[in-house]
Amino acid sequence: MLYFTDPCGNILELIARHTLPRSQHAGLLVNVSEVGVAVPNVLDTVERLRSALSVGGYGEGSASFSPVGTHTGLFIVVQAGRPWFPTAQAAVSLPVSIVAQTPRSITVTLPAGPVQITGVIGP
Repeated sequence: MLYFTDPCGNILELIARHTLPRSQHAGLLVNVSEVGVAVPNVLDTVERLRSALSVGGYGEGSASFSPVGTHTGLFIVVQAGRPWFPTAQAAVSLPVSIVAQTPRSITVTLPAGPVQITGVIGP
């Protein structure tokens, strides 16, 4: 794993998902696996994302940390102020715009950040 920050201060993590099948693109970055979002209320945000994007939870979640989606695309929803692993840096709401393949076209805007998620119909 490799951690670094983007120009806005978001912590980025470069990871390999060994649970995914190998592809002809081995050795290349294939997709964005996770996007972390710091919010005032994790449980409300998780419910909103699950409903709007028609996705479920991924693993176990809590009122301070909850992954939403699948191993090919996750939102890591955390309580603002919670330290980002593996750092001691507090999670803060930063702007981010995400375009993802979804079963139907949709736009979801979360006030924290703000975060805008645009779903486009995938293959």
